[in-house]
Amino acid sequence: MTLTWGAPLLLSIAFRFWGYQHPDPFSLRPLLIVLLLLGPTVLIGFWILQKGFSKTEVDTFDVS
Repeated sequence: MTLTWGAPLLLSIAFRFWGYQHPDPFSLRPLLIVLLLLGPTVLIGFWILQKGFSKTEVDTFDVS
């Protein structure tokens, strides 16, 4: 949960600091928009595919 809240907070602080240093209007680049919109989704998707479907432990039911 710390990563979920901490990463956007740090990104917001970094953008605010960058805005103070560069007061000119920000020109939007398509690559930046794609990375900000699709990057987290792709990372979570890869994580789910890699960790979510791997069989690291087998549940066994021992009937004695």
